[in-house]
Amino acid sequence: MVSLEWSQVDFNAGNLHVRRLKGSTGAVHPIRGDELRALRRLQREQEPKSSFVFTSGEQTAGPVWAVLPNCRIPSGLTVAVQYGVP
Repeated sequence: MVSLEWSQVDFNAGNLHVRRLKGSTGAVHPIRGDELRALRRLQREQEPKSSFVFTSGEQTAGPVWAVLPNCRIPSGLTVAVQYGVP
């Protein structure tokens, strides 16, 4: 999720296109209305603008421990972090 790009969010269809690493198969997940609204708001208010949804302040994605403390997460959007997931 940390390297999630805006191009992976399909606002019209309400889907999130997840790219997997290490040769795994990607997936498409539905995004609920409240989550879509929160993502639209985040995209609209994101400063500086970036191709990444969550940034560390340098307009780049990075390790979760570097990005999340500085990331602006709008109300209505829940972010769950799982460490050590293969």
